[in-house]
Amino acid sequence: MEKQVIGREIRESRGAYIVHEFGKHEDFETWPEDKTRNEADLIRTRLRKTIEQDLASDPYAQKVFGELLRQAIAEAEAMFDHPLKQYALFKTFEERLEDAHLQGISDRLHAHPHARAYYGAIRLELGEEAMAARQPD
Repeated sequence: MEKQVIGREIRESRGAYIVHEFGKHEDFETWPEDKTRNEADLIRTRLRKTIEQDLASDPYAQKVFGELLRQAIAEAEAMFDHPLKQYALFKTFEERLEDAHLQGISDRLHAHPHARAYYGAIRLELGEEAMAARQPD
């Protein structure tokens, strides 16, 4: 890698950055169709990465959210002509994943990720039927 860089020309940008607009909430319903599709794809990619990496220590959560993501992707593919609905679907799923609250796991375990992971591993090993039989009504 060279230690010195020599500039050859200066080009004017085609547009301007509106600095005071950075960070403001943009209404996704006004986005063009291409941007909506791109944002939905970005969320889908981010969800896959989160499930693979952030939930790696919790195999049960990884399995449940992985299956839910597969269902959401199938549902989104069925709505190919409606990118706004696809975006809303993935955005809602992303919010649910951030909370990472799974049905069948108590609120006490929800606050302790390691305990939740152990409980999930036991649940995977025993199976859903055995866990349902052990749960008090």
